[in-house]
Amino acid sequence: MAAQPPVDVMRRLTFAKYIYTLGILESRRRSPLNAASLLMFHDAAELFLQIASEQLDIGKNQPNFLEYWDLLSSRMTEPVSQKEAMRRLNKARVALKHSGTTPSPDDIASFRETITRFFEENTPRLFGLAFAQLTLVEFVEPASARERLRNASNAVVQNQLTNDAFADVALAFDDIIGLREREISPGPFPIFPFGREFPGNPFAFRFSREVDQGVAQSLSALAEAVGLLQRTCKLLIMGVDFTGLLRFESFTPEITRTANGNYQARLRQPIDRMDVEDLDFCVQFAVETALTLQQGTKPWQKLAGA
Repeated sequence: MAAQPPVDVMRRLTFAKYIYTLGILESRRRSPLNAASLLMFHDAAELFLQIASEQLDIGKNQPNFLEYWDLLSSRMTEPVSQKEAMRRLNKARVALKHSGTTPSPDDIASFRETITRFFEENTPRLFGLAFAQLTLVEFVEPASARERLRNASNAVVQNQLTNDAFADVALAFDDIIGLREREISPGPFPIFPFGREFPGNPFAFRFSREVDQGVAQSLSALAEAVGLLQRTCKLLIMGVDFTGLLRFESFTPEITRTANGNYQARLRQPIDRMDVEDLDFCVQFAVETALTLQQGTKPWQKLAGA
């Protein structure tokens, strides 16, 4: 298929990728909780294959999962790949769903690689576009973060590495975290038990003696360190992947917001030391963080049936 699929098909494909991404996130949880990822991987692949069969106008009444390979390959010059690997995933999913048999952590890691290869190899064959072009940005909240991530995603597709693109991702991430923090602690009294936040620069005033200037510098450094510790604790409580965050922050600029709503962005390393893959990682990390945080409940929210 040379032409890009219609908008409604793209929307459904993006939703299939959304389910896949949720499966990836679940697969990184501890055993046996990570077994739920198999259900998501299978559902994402089945929806993807169903959309493809509709596009090619072929199929049968309620085909089983593995029948899609033969149905679709009959109309293609290049057959749908990963059938045997997906057969194994399907067997594990049936064993989990009908017998409660949970796969090992090594199996989960293997299935994560299988489903990724399935989508990366077959999205171009069936729909004429790369799997990476199915963006999950449209599922991100708030709208301000979504708009900035759109800009950064476009820069990735166009292979344009700019300071503005990295700044957009950093600002989007801050907006995503800010939204979640307001959801958790919307009132005047913060729920996070880390004490009051320090003002931006509490000791930026004149001292007449050099010893006083040294004390002020030490207090400023201490305030900065405490502020960083407070932020780190908040992010960990929210569920942000800290290892990914360290890599994310090595690429994205340090953002300083001003009182009038503007900002200054200072890159932590020269842009010529980075490439588009680094920018793409930053976009994907921000999107995955948003999707993870959007699954979280509010502390006072009753669960269904409670």
